[in-house]
Formats: sequence, C-alpha cells, structure tokens
Amino acid sequence: LLEQGALELNFIAQDSSRYGLDRKDGSTLAELLRRCDALPGDFWLRVLYTHPLYVNDELLDILAHGKHVVPYLDMPLQHISTPILKAMRRGMDSEQTRALMAKIHDQYPNLTVRSTFLVGFPGETAADFQELLDFTTSYGFDRLGVFAFSPEENTPAIAIREGLVPEEVAMARREELLLAQQAIAARKNAAMVGKKLRVLLEEPLDKRHWQARSAGDAPDVDQLITVKTPASRPRQQPCFADVVITEADTYDLAA
Repeated sequence: LLEQGALELNFIAQDSSRYGLDRKDGSTLAELLRRCDALPGDFWLRVLYTHPLYVNDELLDILAHGKHVVPYLDMPLQHISTPILKAMRRGMDSEQTRALMAKIHDQYPNLTVRSTFLVGFPGETAADFQELLDFTTSYGFDRLGVFAFSPEENTPAIAIREGLVPEEVAMARREELLLAQQAIAARKNAAMVGKKLRVLLEEPLDKRHWQARSAGDAPDVDQLITVKTPASRPRQQPCFADVVITEADTYDLAA
C-alpha cells in the first residue's frame, strides 16, 4: 500500500484491540503497530474502533509515542452509568471506565480521544442520562459521536421488552448530549488559532485551497481543515504540509 502511494493506513475491525486473539502466537495490535511503525517513509497509521476492556498500557504507549502511528484513540465507551454498562454487557462498570479515562487524561495528554455514546438503551433512566451528560461535559472529549438506541437484528437487545425508552426521549437526549459537546468542540477549536499543525492535504477545492485533515481527525467522521496554499507553490498531489491555523468554527478550521 505504501509503495502504491498511500499516505494514511487505517486499522479497522469491529474491535481492533482484540487483534491477534485467534492467532495463538502472541500477536497483539500493539506489536503489529510497532512493526508497521518501523517501516520507512512519510505516512500516518491510525487505529479505529478499540474496546476499553482491551486498551492497555502497551497499546496506549505506541499510540502516544509512535513515529508514524498518530496519537489518536478511537474508543467507544457507549455509556458511563454502571446499570446501563452492565445491561450492554460492556464488561466494565462506571468506576473502572472512569479510572481508565483518568489515566489516559493524566498519562497520555497528547492523545486525541474520540468516543461514542448510545442513549436511550432499554432501562436508561433520567438519572442514568444525567450521569452521562455530566461525565461528558466534565471530561471534554476531543471528538464525540452520539447515537440513539434502535434494536438490531441478531443481537440480544432486540429481545428486550421492558424498560424501553420512547424514541422521542432518546432523540431528545441525543440532541442534548450533542449540544453539550458542541460547546466543548468550539472551545477546543478556538484555542487552535495561531498554532502550527501538520496536516494531510487530501483534495483540491480550487487552485489555492485544499481540504485537509490533522492527525487528530479520522476520515469521514471528524472535522476538516481548509488550507490556503501560496500562489507561488500550487499543490498538484496529496501530501503532508505544515500549516498555521487562522480561523475556527465549531467543527472546522481554516489554515
């Protein structure tokens, strides 16, 4: 892939952090990343869809300190209330989840942290949602997605008949959580103005402007950066570039 000119490789699975479990030879995602990180060239390696149960210090270290591995942790937590986490069969309670997030915040401050939450899961009370809202607001995730529960075929949740949350309530909770995150995102972006950043110029918008992403932005799900290039140095192909952030809005930047 690198020989074909790829500038970013994404490691994706339903639970990428369990890579190697079936191989019986000691393979782990962290080991795979270290091997790929040693390859020559100028490129990014990004991991998507990890599970908090299997995110350990070995993985966090390579994410935070790799040469090509971007300092980006995509780890859906789904909720923070112990009863809901138990109902979801997440394997961790609120205390364990909070402890993991506190460690990441304190020991790996350079990591861009993206998570997703699911509201309206059967049994979610107003108190459960308030706990999630308070946690999200206080932690200040860099990137956040929120979904409202809907039963999926061939999952245990489709058989649940008790404690169903009305769709309009679930959607209202989703909107409230996203509004809280909107304020966080706007504050974080405003703090970026004037800073230098390495970006991947992906697609020309016109003769002077390119659509770009930073190491903290995964394709298709995170924010974009519009980069104005010098008239004397028009870009012809996607490449990495060092830019200065000049403007910010809630979810996008200009440079």
